[in-house]
Amino acid sequence: GKILISIAPNPFTEHVKLNVHCDKATRLTIRLLNNSGQIVTSSKYDTKQGNNELRINNLSNLPKGIYSLELTNVEGNIKEVYKL
Repeated sequence: GKILISIAPNPFTEHVKLNVHCDKATRLTIRLLNNSGQIVTSSKYDTKQGNNELRINNLSNLPKGIYSLELTNVEGNIKEVYKL
């Protein structure tokens, strides 16, 4: 399956909004990792075919820095990493 993603705002303050376009319905695991590779937040989302708007909230307490956003689908074969 193919997944197209756009992320805003970058850099984030309180939340990250993901626009995820899937060619088929799937379940995504989205993890936010800090610079040391520790998982700051991990969420599962069931996406439908087409456009999905996902939000990761309550990020205002995170220290400023570089974060990686990691997306994996349920089969585990798509892994996308984005720097925030």
